[in-house]
Amino acid sequence: MGMGDDKKSKNGKPAREKRRQPHWLDVCYKAACKFRDEGRWAESIEALSAMIKLLPADDVLRAFRGVAYLRDNKIEEAMQDLSISIELNDTQSFAFYIRAECYLRFEQYNNALLDYDRAIRLSSDDVYLYEDRGLCYMEIGNFHAALNDFDKVLDLDDSCENAFYNRGQALAQIGNYALAIADFEKELENNPLNINAYASRELVLSMRGQSRDGNIGTQQQQPQM
Repeated sequence: MGMGDDKKSKNGKPAREKRRQPHWLDVCYKAACKFRDEGRWAESIEALSAMIKLLPADDVLRAFRGVAYLRDNKIEEAMQDLSISIELNDTQSFAFYIRAECYLRFEQYNNALLDYDRAIRLSSDDVYLYEDRGLCYMEIGNFHAALNDFDKVLDLDDSCENAFYNRGQALAQIGNYALAIADFEKELENNPLNINAYASRELVLSMRGQSRDGNIGTQQQQPQM
């Protein structure tokens, strides 16, 4: 066919090649991800809201917008979206995990722990769930439970950042100074720039002088770190 021989459609007019136009939902989703990656949370929320308007029962979109609201410090809106996401689909650990973070912002530690428990039942090998639940236990003074979670973190991934530091903190709070110092030193081997681990080690070394074997009794003062 020569250059002057255009393809003809059924009505005799020149046929034009059809170009696939991207679905507007794809466009919105890509825009939301782009804004998220750039930390432009308000714009990410706007793009996700456009999709949710059409798909109000999409649990993933609700969860993603919940994250965007949380990062934009709109905690109540985040809670609402995450709760709706969980009502729509309670088999995804992600929504429970992020809602627990919302509860922490309100200092509702027991509710946060409940959501961490649910998330862990769904994703029992997620190291960050144990880490964050351990930190929550630390906030309410349940140091033995925190220690169990930090042990689990190290069982799953002993290269996890701050894992030895966190366990050292829990060990120090229950009075096991020798093991706490060992964990702080291990943390410093992995991350020599962790000034918190260095400061905690020095504090525990000074406190250890109160005990012959590195442990203290329940009547003695615990280190505040």
